[in-house]
Amino acid sequence: MMDTSSSKTSRENLTDEELDKVGFTRNNVACVAFIMSLWPTLPVSKRPKMTVPVQRAIDALFQGTQVCVFNESPHSPVQCLAALRLLRNYDADEGSIAIFNSSKPDVIDGYIPLAFLHSVSRGLEEVEKSKYETPSGTVSSTLLPQGTKVNVECKRALSLHCRAPQKFYVTFIVLNDHEYHNWRRVLDYFVLLNTAAANHSVKRQK
Repeated sequence: MMDTSSSKTSRENLTDEELDKVGFTRNNVACVAFIMSLWPTLPVSKRPKMTVPVQRAIDALFQGTQVCVFNESPHSPVQCLAALRLLRNYDADEGSIAIFNSSKPDVIDGYIPLAFLHSVSRGLEEVEKSKYETPSGTVSSTLLPQGTKVNVECKRALSLHCRAPQKFYVTFIVLNDHEYHNWRRVLDYFVLLNTAAANHSVKRQK
């Protein structure tokens, strides 16, 4: 990973002109804080341009959405809240996806630092597909704590492929089209940002 110490690109030091270059204004304080928490030493000129739809998607996902997540629980897949959060990673707060406990919605079960995100694919991975998907293209998802089962369409499944540096992936299904498009916009942006950070790091080492 790149050095994540304070730098000229921290949100407090950015000028209005620099913010404009990445698509922000001072009114987007929460978005600025979230975006700049990743790769703070990456120059503004090397960052992908932030579009209005991506900003709006980030704002929406701060509130979180219900998703059907695949995990190691015996009730998997379960429905729970997933949201964008600044969470402590090593010695700094970093933009992450928080996965909340399905029975205790104020408890975070796990999180995915967005700096780990390498790529995003649509649909279930083969392991989940063979184990859970029915011929009609649905999975049986658990609602906790009551244990009720509901059928969820797999067409909005997203698999997040990460490197930390070990490779791993997390799969969840978004429950409606609007929220699905929000997740896609945000995840695609962070794939671009992480690629830009990696390329910049390689060039600096040459």
